[in-house]
Order: sequence, then C-alpha cells, then structure tokens
Amino acid sequence: MFITSTESLNQEMRFYCRKRLLLLFVAAMAAAPCWAVAESKSLVFLNWSDYLDPGVEKEFEQTAGVQLKTIAYSNDYDRDRILVETDAKGFDLGIVDGASLRLYARLGWIDRLDVSRLPNLKHVDRRWRRAYAASEEFALPYFWGTTGIGYRPDLVGNPPATWRDVVQPDQTVCALKIMMTNDYVDLVGVGLLAAGFQYDSADHLELRAAHHLLLRQKPCVYQYDNQNLNENGTLVTGDVALAMMDNGDFKALHEIDPSIQYVLPEDGALFWVDYLVVFSESKNKDLAHQFIDFLNTPVVAARNAEGLGYAPANRSALSHLPLSVLADPIIFPSANDIDRRVMETELNSRAMRARSRIYAEVTGHPQ
Repeated sequence: MFITSTESLNQEMRFYCRKRLLLLFVAAMAAAPCWAVAESKSLVFLNWSDYLDPGVEKEFEQTAGVQLKTIAYSNDYDRDRILVETDAKGFDLGIVDGASLRLYARLGWIDRLDVSRLPNLKHVDRRWRRAYAASEEFALPYFWGTTGIGYRPDLVGNPPATWRDVVQPDQTVCALKIMMTNDYVDLVGVGLLAAGFQYDSADHLELRAAHHLLLRQKPCVYQYDNQNLNENGTLVTGDVALAMMDNGDFKALHEIDPSIQYVLPEDGALFWVDYLVVFSESKNKDLAHQFIDFLNTPVVAARNAEGLGYAPANRSALSHLPLSVLADPIIFPSANDIDRRVMETELNSRAMRARSRIYAEVTGHPQ
C-alpha cells in the first residue's frame, strides 16, 4: 500500500483518513477490541495465524521470562483494519508485507530499528533487507516465499501451468470449482497476469480487462478465502480442484494429503517477503528488539523455518537446515523460477482504490 515518489503525501493522507473514518465508525458499533491494552511482562505480537513455531515461541518466553501474546489476522487488509481501529496502539511488534512498509513508516506506525540492539543482523541476507523501500531502515526480513497454484491431479484433466488456466479454466475444472485469494491486490494482480499484462499495472484499460476475466471466472469460484490448513481444507476434501495459495500453506496440506501438488505459473511466479517491525507506540521496544534478535539466532531461525515450511531470510540458518529442506523446490524455488519472479509491489492510492473496487464488484465483499 504505497504512494509512489511522484505523488504527494497529502493525497496519501486524505485517502488514509477517509478509510480510517469509515473503519472507526464500524469499530464504534462493536465492543472495544481485546488487544487495546498490553499488560506488563508481555509482548504483543501482531502476526498471521500459525506463523511462529510453537517450540520457538515457548523457548523465547522461558528465556526472556515474558508471555508472548499473538493477535492474529487473516489477510493484509485485516491487519490494516486492526491498526486503523487502534491507531496502531497496543502492539509491540508485528509481521508486515514488504509492499506496506513505506506507508506504515510515513504514517508513523513503525519505528526505525535500532541496529545496535540486533547483533544477529549480520546473519540476515542483504538481498531481502533491501528488497523494498524502507525495508532496510524500518524492518528485518522474516520469511520469503511464493504464491502459486495448489491442485488435485486426480480431479483436473491437465495440470495447470499458468494463471490463465486458473482464471479461464476448462469446463471440467470449472465444474469442480476453484478457491481464490481474499487479498484484493493479489486477486486483481493475477487477473492482470492472466490477461497478459503486468501484475502491478495501473492502466485503466488493462485493469478493465482483468476485471472482465475475473467476473467471467466467478461462477467457477467456490470461495474467495484462505485454505483451512487441516483435514477440512477444500483441496483435501475435494470441494475444489484448484486453489490459489502460498507455498507454506501447500506444505501443510501436502502433509495431510500427499496427492496435492503445487506449481508456480509460467506467466508469473509471485514472490513475497514478510518483515518484522517494531511499532512506534510500543512500551516494550527493548524486549521487541530482543525477540527479533532471538528469531535471527541462526539455530532458532532454522528451527522456525523447518517447523513452518518457509525459506528463512537468515542466510546463516541455511547451514542448520537438513538437506531434505534445502533441496525442497517448494521452499527454495529453482533459479528458473526465481528468474520469472514477480515481486509484491508498491501501488499508489489510485491503483489501490481501483483494485479494491474491482474486488468488491467481483466478490460482493467490499475491502
């Protein structure tokens, strides 16, 4: 969620404030959020569900003598909604996608990291530290990965090879249904790729073409949501034949049903990087830095990566991972896939509004 360098910060703030007023009105209709006040001797962590190995979490709690309280979100919009409703208060640290870092910094939600408190910074891959604007100053990379297509070979006739195969499926796949993401940026981005355009296009006619394709796909879509990572996952149950998903979610489902497969589309392998940040309103910044540094102890980073099935941004952790993980192409894509990567990107406010509008019209759920 970014404004490009050619647009004024005032335009960004007007867009943000309109969104904030709407969300505050919704929040006023409900009880005060349970995360509003952080207790002493606790560290409040805004994170995806199941995005920290339980053993690693327990070790830190015992080592630091504190309780780690996780506030979970289900997608990037959900995270933004929580932060708008609370003015980003009541949290110590969190996980933020690379494409949102600069906006968070401009809004004053996150602090510059104090590198003097992060001796394990030396182990972090500079490629990921510098991948986004503001990432080197305000954040430390956590994991990186891909978004591709999970599918059931026993249900599809021909294995999917492109996003076009998902957005314009054949009759067999359409009848068996598809699961698409509830992330409006990625949904429209995939529509653009399927239409033969760039993922980050802001061109009106190209967005219109993507919109048209996504509307035509809608009767084939079972749901716009994330997979349940258990035996009730729609790929496991066979409620869908294809699903847009990230590589870590695929790994979790593959353990339940080894027949499920994963492919990175030839017309654009989506790559992402998640970052650890410290919130400006945190009352426990020393402890937050201590936790970030703990996660980047090479042995700890390796255990966390192996437990979750994602590639660590900590290069020294690689020597502590088993060969079976290092050789796994789902976790560590091939050089060819990396060459074809499409990174999550910074979009200006006009492009974000256009994607939000398309998402609402396609799914019936406003963002």
